[in-house]
Amino acid sequence: MAESFLFNIAERVLEKIAHLSVEEARLAFNFESHLRKLKETLSRIKAVLLDAERQQHQNEKLRLSMWKLRDIFYDAEDVIDDFKCEALRKQVVNHPNITFKRLNELAIEWDNFNLGQGTDNRHVFNRETHSFVNSKDVIGRDVDKENIVDLLMKPSEGLDVPVIPIVGIGDDVWNENQARWIELRDLLRSMGGLSQSKIIVTTRSLKVASIMSSISPYELKVLPHEDCLILFTKWAFNDGDDRKYPNLMRIGEEIVKKCKGVPSVVRTLGSLLFLKTDEFDWISVRDNEIWKLEHAENEILPVLKLSYNHLPSHLQRCFAVMSLYKKDSIYYSDKVIQFWMANGLLEHSKQKQEWVDVGGRYLNELLSRCLIQKETDYALGFTFKMHDLIHDLALDVSQKECKTVNSQSYVIDENVRHLSFCDDKLLKVPQDLKKLKNVRTVFVHELSTESKTIHESIINLCVSKFKYLRALHLRCSPLTALPNLIGTLKHLRDLDLTGCRNIQKLPSSFYKLRSLQTLRMYGIPLMQLPVSMESLIELRYLEITIKAKHVKETWLQCWAFLQYLGLFECDNLECLPEGMQYLTSLRRLVLFGCPNLVSLPRSLKHLTKLEVLRISCCEKINL
Repeated sequence: MAESFLFNIAERVLEKIAHLSVEEARLAFNFESHLRKLKETLSRIKAVLLDAERQQHQNEKLRLSMWKLRDIFYDAEDVIDDFKCEALRKQVVNHPNITFKRLNELAIEWDNFNLGQGTDNRHVFNRETHSFVNSKDVIGRDVDKENIVDLLMKPSEGLDVPVIPIVGIGDDVWNENQARWIELRDLLRSMGGLSQSKIIVTTRSLKVASIMSSISPYELKVLPHEDCLILFTKWAFNDGDDRKYPNLMRIGEEIVKKCKGVPSVVRTLGSLLFLKTDEFDWISVRDNEIWKLEHAENEILPVLKLSYNHLPSHLQRCFAVMSLYKKDSIYYSDKVIQFWMANGLLEHSKQKQEWVDVGGRYLNELLSRCLIQKETDYALGFTFKMHDLIHDLALDVSQKECKTVNSQSYVIDENVRHLSFCDDKLLKVPQDLKKLKNVRTVFVHELSTESKTIHESIINLCVSKFKYLRALHLRCSPLTALPNLIGTLKHLRDLDLTGCRNIQKLPSSFYKLRSLQTLRMYGIPLMQLPVSMESLIELRYLEITIKAKHVKETWLQCWAFLQYLGLFECDNLECLPEGMQYLTSLRRLVLFGCPNLVSLPRSLKHLTKLEVLRISCCEKINL
């Protein structure tokens, strides 16, 4: 993961240094000179990073050095963010010098690697393929075969270069440069006589299909379970042996279910178990992450990683951190985008797009590459799922940066930046947690009430230890109160308290969270929003449940950047404030379950950026 992202991280740190004003830097003693040294050394290393990426697979020392560099880059970013958050100057000014010394030592070490400057011309090596297929090896797909034959036989009316793209399987074409396709098309045209021929393109990228196609792409769906079972049996047993081992077949059925209709994985796992008759081997395949199995890497990873390897580095990072969500999760596009935004994973757009639009573009890219599957649309975007095996891939590529902590895995690498707790059976607080310092994300998924004590201990420890925390998700937590130390998290940008119904009020230090961009408090029965909410001037996204009859207008005057406001289950709310015009950036307003809301203010007409107004279960409202 480090080798794919380092160049991207270096650019981001340099960009942040550039955005620091000269006056800001001069205010701190020696900060300006340290920052200049940091920038010079960072630029020097960035110039040879691409060559380092190419060489690191053949040089173990260089590969380890790149992981050290990743940590230094992250620390440099933390220093700059610290300064931007207006920490006490005397605490900040020593950090750039420490970071510069570490970076300079590494730069001297890199001089010995004889690295050259270069441009980003990384090569992705594809597997060698051929067109021969034994008809006996083809299982199922009868309807698909008929449909594709129909497309081939249909006359090509007015098409001088007929192209039929088949999407969802195969990996022959990945080039998304339209100009290159136009060059090839023009060359084919010059040959003449192609109107009586057909060109079939197989790809897993909808974008490639749309660029090359002359007709609508034909999308292959997953293979039905019955066909998958036949395919698995063919590769796992000699003829007739499946009847000799009914116990293995029962385990095999469970393995096939986990494959969820992906033929290449079914075949690979069947091959892996060929001639193995010990139940232990089969159970280990069923219960383990597939890439950890002996001999599996060369077969499965080329299949799963091909789409990932073709992602640009910024998308690779966004994809990798999605491993923090639980397997089989329903993802909500707006929440994923806000999480990416909190961690600085979205690139500045040359078209000056809003962050939410940049994130939407990223998700559409993942959709087009079949790495996620869209489920349903809703007011703020869409829901989507990730195939179990793709989630396993995300776990694999993120293992140095992200850690999912459960009762089977208490060991945590000290350089991990993102943590997810998702196991009801946690019996203790992991000791390694106390050694961590630079964690940026903590997800504590819904845990049972029996885990309440462990749950509270984990949250208290995380809040007290991780001063660079950017995202904290405590959805449906049994907590009765947030720790008052939460006010020390000056970098916190994404706080999810959805469904924390035992929390009655926010701590007095809450006003210190001035970097907060996303705050979800749907389901917290607050009597009223505290005055401290006026300090949250960076808010972009706010979901709340309050028991008051009115919302104070003074808060609205402070939320100039707010793009989304959701009021949920506000049983006593009778009206919105007349000063809604202060929300000059508001794009979406959602009112749900407010049975006593009677009317909307006239000031709504001044919200020139408002795109969505959704009102549900508000019986008394007069429109």
